[in-house]
Amino acid sequence: MIDLKRILVVAVCVPSAVLAAEAPKAMKADGTFGLTAISSVEVCHPDGEREYLRRLICPAGNHPTFQRTGSIGPRNPVDNLTEAEADKALAASLGGGELSPGATDYHIIDGYEVICGNSKTIVYIDMYHCNAPLSNEAPQGFTIEK
Repeated sequence: MIDLKRILVVAVCVPSAVLAAEAPKAMKADGTFGLTAISSVEVCHPDGEREYLRRLICPAGNHPTFQRTGSIGPRNPVDNLTEAEADKALAASLGGGELSPGATDYHIIDGYEVICGNSKTIVYIDMYHCNAPLSNEAPQGFTIEK
């Protein structure tokens, strides 16, 4: 039998792979924007990641330094999917359609260590959202150039 959950995780690594499910994303108003995988900053490709991070401003008013720590896994857990949901998500990823606003996705998330002086923060970024404008929202503790 094919392990669809394993295939799903591999499929979301493809930049054009976009998955949708029924549950909404976590609300950004809870102060976690960019600070958890589920509330990742949405950008387009690696260039969008770096462009977004270059716009962040530290509490002291300077720009932080940053470095990619690596991929941290899917934005939402795939272990909770039924086989039918995994089949649907896999079919959606192979179809290359765009993710609907507010839809849960299973994209692979990148972590970036963002350094302001002696303070280090991990900012989580989902680089598979090319149908949305670059965010003007900043993680808690930062501001952003507009």
